[in-house]
Order: sequence, then C-alpha cells, then structure tokens
Amino acid sequence: MSSGHDDTLAAEIARLDGSVLEALRDFWRQRLGPPPRFASTELTRLWLAWELQARASGGYDPATCRRMKQLSNSSKVDATPTSAALGALKPGAVLTRDGAG
Repeated sequence: MSSGHDDTLAAEIARLDGSVLEALRDFWRQRLGPPPRFASTELTRLWLAWELQARASGGYDPATCRRMKQLSNSSKVDATPTSAALGALKPGAVLTRDGAG
C-alpha cells in the first residue's frame, strides 16, 4: 500500500470521530451497503473503521478465517467452547492484527 493511500484511509477514519450514529450509517450505506441495525454509535464507528481497513488491506488471511469458523462452530454446540477449541487462548487474551501480511 502506498503512503498516499495510507494517508487517505487514515483521514477517512479520522473523519468518523465525532460523527453521530445516523451520519455513520449513511457513510456505511454509501461505502459498504446496508449498515448493522442494532449497533451503538461507538460500535458502529469502530466496526466501520475496521471494515474500511480490512477492505484496503484484504481482511483476514484464510487460516485465520478457518480458525474463527472452527471456534464459531464449536461454540454453537455448547455455549462454552472447550479448551481444545480455544487452543492456546486464555481468558483475557487480546487478539491483534499484524499489518504485514
């Protein structure tokens, strides 16, 4: 990604700060389609920023998507995923995204 594109994306995300919920939903409609119906202003702002970044950088890699699907499927059977389904994750673990990839 070029620096100019990074600057444009950062500026676009910065403009979301301070926006009211209806303005965020309008922006979502213009860029991404129908917005989520039951999200707060802050959640919509964060989710929208994530969506913009994911579309610019390609989103999750296939292995991460498979792992999240496995975790999702395991939790549908039992509301509490097993320790095997969670692998090395412990309570309080924070998932982060590495921009190199």
